[in-house]
Amino acid sequence: MKSEQAGQDAALTLEDRRRRISGKHVLLAMLVITLIVPPVTWATLRWMQARAGEPARLSWAQRQQWLSPPVRPTTLEQSGVRKLIKGGQWRNLPFQVSPEEEAVLLELAKLAARGDFTEDDVRQRLQAILDEHPDSFYAAYLLGTWHRLHGQQDQADQLYERAFAAAPVVIQLRYVGANGMPVAGLEVGTVRIEHNRIQNHELDPSLVLRYPALVTDARGRVYLPAYRTVFRAVGLPVPAGYEVTYPSLGWFDVVNRIGTLPPAQVRPLPQADEPAGE
Repeated sequence: MKSEQAGQDAALTLEDRRRRISGKHVLLAMLVITLIVPPVTWATLRWMQARAGEPARLSWAQRQQWLSPPVRPTTLEQSGVRKLIKGGQWRNLPFQVSPEEEAVLLELAKLAARGDFTEDDVRQRLQAILDEHPDSFYAAYLLGTWHRLHGQQDQADQLYERAFAAAPVVIQLRYVGANGMPVAGLEVGTVRIEHNRIQNHELDPSLVLRYPALVTDARGRVYLPAYRTVFRAVGLPVPAGYEVTYPSLGWFDVVNRIGTLPPAQVRPLPQADEPAGE
């Protein structure tokens, strides 16, 4: 009897162990499904979206046919399970630049901020940077802008073609009137776009690219070549002689190759009354 009871106890013990192991496997599988599958699925969908409906190479000459998908509002903060497991307030981003590339970008942004941007020494420095860094879409873009401001449209278009073909993403800004129609030929001014970086859950918003002397085209748009990251528009200008209402938008990213901000509405300022004649 004792040996039979012992055998039964051993069998129960073995069965309990199997149940416990099985339970652990179920728990592990649930963790994998919860933590790994959604990011992988999201990344796969994003990869597919990023390649759907857009050419592999954007041509500046064909910009009137570019698609206009909206940018996607997002956040840099971690929340929920990820914050508990990974820790830190900010989610890491893949976008990083080397110290050497950052130094070049900061110099280019400084040149773009100059009040005498149209001076020839600016052109010379932009050309020297582009010769040294031929893949720099930002250098090509700024040099194209310099030539445009000097009425040298053919040279500007060649450089814009080079810049937008090389840029990871393009941000479009739209300007419309009170009737919702595009405002063409609007001298917008300078737009500043913050390119955020996060490594080891530490936010670095210091990389801000400047896009000077923007003028809307026939569709009421301006086009900004950019890196792929999470952005924030930290400098949106008010064109001279106009009031502008920009939609409220915090952090955003570009899912595909092109992202379009919600339209800004512009209204001409009322003209001052003419002095009465005698």
